[in-house]
Amino acid sequence: MRVPAFYFDGKTSRRHVVTLQMTADAVLLEGEVERRYPLDAVTLSEASRSMPRRLSFPDGASLEILDNRAFIRLLEDSGRPEPLVVRMYQSWRGTVLALAMTVALLVAGHQYALPLLAAQLAHAVPASVEQRLARDTLALLDQNLFGPTELAPERQAELRRRFASLAMPERKELNVELLFRKSRAGPNAFALPAGRIVLTDQLVERIENDEALVAVMAHELGHVAQRHLLRRLIHVTSTGAAMTVLFGDFSALAANLPTVLLDLKYSREVELEADDYAVRLLRLNGIGPDALASALRSLEASADHASETTGYLSTHPALAERIARLSAH
Repeated sequence: MRVPAFYFDGKTSRRHVVTLQMTADAVLLEGEVERRYPLDAVTLSEASRSMPRRLSFPDGASLEILDNRAFIRLLEDSGRPEPLVVRMYQSWRGTVLALAMTVALLVAGHQYALPLLAAQLAHAVPASVEQRLARDTLALLDQNLFGPTELAPERQAELRRRFASLAMPERKELNVELLFRKSRAGPNAFALPAGRIVLTDQLVERIENDEALVAVMAHELGHVAQRHLLRRLIHVTSTGAAMTVLFGDFSALAANLPTVLLDLKYSREVELEADDYAVRLLRLNGIGPDALASALRSLEASADHASETTGYLSTHPALAERIARLSAH
């Protein structure tokens, strides 16, 4: 098989019309110029749909292929087909397929690989960094969202006593602190890094049963134990956060954590993880899982009567499903 081409000697701009053939070990040129080059001394340019392929020879000469399709067939006939990637690149169907595969890999990575990576990196964050993140985030929330609690000191002390008396499911006790704030976000609970859990006054007032309040605390403890907030933060900031954890500059985490917290929408799986943790903790302390279901029912029922309750509902989705699941335990 012969392929038409232009030959340039590398010394002048004149082009010579030739045909190209290939043998087992050589490239043969015939026409206005006749040449023979060892095959292993020939360099082939990258494939392009819009530009002709070029062959470069050791003496400085070059060859411009005039029919790329014929050249591809020549390569195939000589037993040297181009790599699959190159053939796909020259085909619009291959390009579409490659694009679809790339999108699928990105989606799969984001859906499955990234959460696993985030979980690993979250447990690699040093305790000192968690403390800093918690301190800076709480300061920002106090400045923009929270006000001083108006709960009676006796009420705070009673809830802290109940909180401190809880036996934990882990072999190692969690280092946690219960805080109270009055919030413009309505009834809500936040689990910050470093084991800080914030209950709003509105939540305490909305849920009058102390066992139900303990159940909410247990759920937030589940977020602390599983490091859900850090996992969510790393997931949202993905590559940047991964590099932060690997190389030690935690300023990016500190800058992004308040935004993530205020716009927090845990996934269904994360909420169920925290619920399962709460059930284990409650049972360990002689409290049934219906205590958490009761707390969720109180928030769900009050949502129809007070718009301020949407704070908790917006950050803790699928209440009906969770209540049904807890009732089935």
